[in-house]
Amino acid sequence: MNKQALDRMLGALADRQWRHVWELKEWEVRLAEYVKPGVYTFQGDSEKGAPSRFLTGSPGTTYFLSLKVDIPAECGDDPVGLIVEFGGEGLLRVNGKPYHGLDSNHTFVPLLPGTVGDSPFFEIELFDPIPEPEDPLNKQAVIRKPIHSIRALLVAVNRPLQSFLRSLTVAKDALLRLPERDPLAGSLRRAIQEAMNRWNVAAGNRSRMTHFGRKPNASCARKCGI
Repeated sequence: MNKQALDRMLGALADRQWRHVWELKEWEVRLAEYVKPGVYTFQGDSEKGAPSRFLTGSPGTTYFLSLKVDIPAECGDDPVGLIVEFGGEGLLRVNGKPYHGLDSNHTFVPLLPGTVGDSPFFEIELFDPIPEPEDPLNKQAVIRKPIHSIRALLVAVNRPLQSFLRSLTVAKDALLRLPERDPLAGSLRRAIQEAMNRWNVAAGNRSRMTHFGRKPNASCARKCGI
């Protein structure tokens, strides 16, 4: 099993796990300074635009983003999710209720059917962390990275492909932790190699690739200022 080839395959799967992608650009944005739980000092009125445009570069700033979104008909029966890429830490509220925590390890939020409706109202609270002093004992790197940009995407999930990606990722991680001669390691290597072989065959056939992965047309990469 070629580990580099496996990593390339996982990267390709990760890119194609979204059947449709819409960039959410026009948010209501308001800046504030955190005082204590539930209490903030707001800096001026809210403005509309791309969130990254309002970044101040000032650690300790809290950004409040809000946007109402109509779920596109193109999603059909596909699961829908929200991707929020930034730094720092945050909280997503949907229709006025806390819904999901956000940080660098939790950027994808599944929007469960029957819980958000067809026109959910998103509110995102993001905190730009104050730089941490270096740990003099362990020389530990900064854990909470500052916010350098804010990007939000609405995605329709290709569920079979995403399930395949997650299963293959778990199999790879398990294999890395097993002793070389463990019988289970041998079984995992064979299963992973079989998956790679099947993927390579599918990748060589455009029609099968289109059916299995994201549709290769302009609508799949459309960027909408919803």
